[in-house]
Formats: sequence, C-alpha cells, structure tokens
Amino acid sequence: MSKKKVIILIIVLVILAGLVYFFYPKQRKLSQTQEVTITTGKMRKEVKETSVIVDRLSKKVEFDLFWSDERYKKDDFEFSLRSPSGRLINENTNDPKIEIISTGLALAKGFRITSPESGVWQIIVKYPKQTEFNTDYIIWSDLKFDWDFLNPTPKVNEPIIIQAKILEPEPVTGAEVLATLKKYKKGSINYTRFNFRLKDDGKGSDEKANDGIYTAIFSNTNEEGNYCLEIKARGSTQKAGEFERKFEKCTFVSR
Repeated sequence: MSKKKVIILIIVLVILAGLVYFFYPKQRKLSQTQEVTITTGKMRKEVKETSVIVDRLSKKVEFDLFWSDERYKKDDFEFSLRSPSGRLINENTNDPKIEIISTGLALAKGFRITSPESGVWQIIVKYPKQTEFNTDYIIWSDLKFDWDFLNPTPKVNEPIIIQAKILEPEPVTGAEVLATLKKYKKGSINYTRFNFRLKDDGKGSDEKANDGIYTAIFSNTNEEGNYCLEIKARGSTQKAGEFERKFEKCTFVSR
C-alpha cells in the first residue's frame, strides 16, 4: 500500500472515531429521556375519597397528604378538597383564607384553611396506581379532644390504661370513642389488631360517669414491643354541631 493511501486511511479512521465520540453519547441520552417520558405518560392513576367532619367551633383546619415512595414527586399526586357547600379546592385556588402548604418535606403537600365551613369535607386524592399514601387532618377548635396513656411506660403483663377527654370547655358526654390498637412484636413489622371502646359510664376503669373523660384498659400485654393506638371520637353538641377527631400515639411495653 502506498504512503498516500495509508495517510488517507488514517484520516478516514480519525473522522469516524470523532463521529462516534460526539454523536453516540447524545443519541443514547435522548433514548433514555424518551423512555422516561413514555413511562410517565403511561402512569395509571386511581382516585380515593375520604370524609372529615369539621365542627362549627373550628377556627382553622389543615388537610395533609404524605407518601414514602421517592420515585413519585408532588406533581404525580392530584390533591383536592370539596367543601360542605360543594366548592372544589385545589392547588390553583386563589383565596386569602386558603394556604397551599409547601413544607420542607419533598413527599408531602396540603391545605390550611382559616374559618372553614362546618360540615362534611371530602378529601380527594388522585394517585399513581399501587402507591401507598396517608391523609391526615388537624382541627383548631374550641372543642378540645385529647388522650393519653395513664401509665406511659408499661411492663409486660401490666395493663395499659387509656384516657380521653372531650371538653367544650364543659364536659362533652354521649360521644362515641373508638380505639384501634396495633400490637407489634419486638423487632417486627407484623402486628395483631384489637378494636374496643372508651366509655364514660362510671363503670370498671372509668371513675365517674358523664364527666367528659372516657376510659379503657387493654390487658393483652404479654409480649414486649410497640403498642400503637388510634383513637377516633365522634359526636355532637349544641354549640359545635357534629364533630370528629382522630389522634394516634404509641407506647413501648418492656420487660
């Protein structure tokens, strides 16, 4: 092969190598972008609605949405509310009484409403299929509800005493106070569920009837671990109308 042909061949090889270097990575990156876009475009969503009662004494209410899967961002969830009068509230709503909550957490969003309508509110979540999420609410009201474990550090085989108070500020009687307890084995995510009522009838663990203090005892504490309790209270009064509250707390039963 002549020297001239060798030089020409080298030049051609250099040009081809340059083309591969400059164009192939860009083409591969474009292909990845298209794949993500197609996946996002095909995202299937489902809708879930839950209801919350806001009483007449409420000064403010906050509705929150939380999820744990970091693959999904805020725009993947459509979070909205429907007021008792039928008004639809979403992230585009412009109202001085409605604050769109943008927390420091990337996996949460919510609404805070001043002087909310009383009645049944609907929480509407449109979410990616097979995604786990939680909705929660906080109500600032002159109708106060609180509960706690009277023995916050129970031992194995010692009963857990639960007490809830509902005040307006006078005692609120006749409410339905339901408890769901999840009993976790130590070091496990598995649990056993128990359902029971807190009563204000002056019997058993409840010291005095109709004083707005609701009490229950849970005795199945034969295993060490976390005992997580959700209390839901529901009822009505002349001032507040219908009301609803929900709180969760956990305690650890040790040996």
